[in-house]
Amino acid sequence: MDLGVMRWSPITHDGVIALFFEYRKELGFPIIEWIRPQFPDACVYKITNKPRASYVKKYVEFELYSSLFKEHTLNQKHSKRKCDYVICWENDWKDCPIPVIELKSEILRIRKKEGLEI
Repeated sequence: MDLGVMRWSPITHDGVIALFFEYRKELGFPIIEWIRPQFPDACVYKITNKPRASYVKKYVEFELYSSLFKEHTLNQKHSKRKCDYVICWENDWKDCPIPVIELKSEILRIRKKEGLEI
C-alpha cells in the first residue's frame, strides 16, 4: 500500500504517529498541541462546524492495533476516561468504548479522493 509519506505500512507505534502527522489535516485535526511518551500520547485540535467553524481540544492515544489500547486499560496503565480517540493503523477491537480512527482505511479513502495511487 503506497502511503505517500511512507513506503510500507507501519510496524510500530512511531510509524502510526508519523502517518497521523502527515494526514492530520485531512482527518480533521489541523493543530497538534503536543505529543509525548506518556498517556495520553497527544493533545490535538479537531475542527468542528457546529454552530460555526471552531476548534475543540481532544486527547488521543496512538497504537499500532486498537486492541493494544485494550491491553493497557486492562493493566490500568491507561484510563479510557482521559482519552477521546484511539488512533491506530488497524482497528482489531470492534467494541472499543472510545472512538477509533483506523488510519489504514482513512488513508485509503483520502488517497482515493485525491486521485492518488494506492
